[in-house]
Amino acid sequence: MSATSVDTAATLAPMLLGTSLSLIPYGISLHQMFIYARVGQRSDGPCIRYLALVATFFDTLEIAFAMHFCYHYLVTNYSNPSALNHTVWSLNISVISGTFVMLFTQIFFLRRVSMIELKHRLVVYAATVFVLIKFGLAMSLAGRAFTDDQGNVYVRSETITALMYACGTMASVMLTSMLLNVLFKLSASQREYVQIETRSRRRHGLDDGVLHQFRDADMYLRPRVFDSDGCVSAYPLVDVPGSVHSQILSEYTVQCAQLTEAVGY
Repeated sequence: MSATSVDTAATLAPMLLGTSLSLIPYGISLHQMFIYARVGQRSDGPCIRYLALVATFFDTLEIAFAMHFCYHYLVTNYSNPSALNHTVWSLNISVISGTFVMLFTQIFFLRRVSMIELKHRLVVYAATVFVLIKFGLAMSLAGRAFTDDQGNVYVRSETITALMYACGTMASVMLTSMLLNVLFKLSASQREYVQIETRSRRRHGLDDGVLHQFRDADMYLRPRVFDSDGCVSAYPLVDVPGSVHSQILSEYTVQCAQLTEAVGY
């Protein structure tokens, strides 16, 4: 490895670590795509379904090309350190594939955010500008790598790389902030709905309990009318002023009013 002027810590190490770590989110995305294909796509239009399929296709290409250039440098040219002085075609195409993955996934979220509220359109426009800038910078970087196959072409393009990732980060932060804001508002509205529903159930339960107890009290306290055999024949519908039933009913009404006021209704 000492025969080459290319720093392996800045070339082989990021390639190997990046490819190994990217396999984890790739597996998660494949699992999510499988679930989306079975359940989620029924509520989306054909455009969104095709967009998800295309994004998954380019994601698969990016992983395949990354594995190829790792194999090229670490296995095929294991005893040829001078191979690090030149870029392989799969490395350049993997940059293009990753750029298209970013583009299609961001288009998906841009559309989602634009459908929420009209006031979010300004954020969508700004995020779209950042996405397009990153796409243009990434394509420019890949084109430079194809024309200049030196192994340190990406290291020498630090400014373009920094601007590219900065634009992508800004777009992701803006879209993520809007989505989190909507989720928090939705969660707050759901909590408020649950509180209102709980109050309503408590109130209806209180009313039902009051009605049930009143019926029991009315059954036992209302003056009865007896027939000649000593059996109850009827309950008068009019309370007798000053009767036990009338007094208890008045006290019961006051207690119910106090209880209702204490509960907050």
